[in-house]
Amino acid sequence: MISKFKRIFCYKRDGYKCTKCGINENLTLDHVVPQSLGGKDNINNLQTMCFTCNQEKKATVKIYVNHTGVKKYVKKFNVVVA
Repeated sequence: MISKFKRIFCYKRDGYKCTKCGINENLTLDHVVPQSLGGKDNINNLQTMCFTCNQEKKATVKIYVNHTGVKKYVKKFNVVVA
């Protein structure tokens, strides 16, 4: 379970907008590296996404923002920052 503090911090860091499409409605937090692939609930592994974009991403590693920690995941998982 993601704490209230982490949730508010991530929403604020990401400008209260979906990091993929930019809308500011129906926001959720997405694990950059999904929990099913070993991702943790730390702020460097969370990004703000709307419900629709989060559902489309499913259990894949896709990074839509440039915040602290992204380079670590890009290198580790060999993914391209969208």
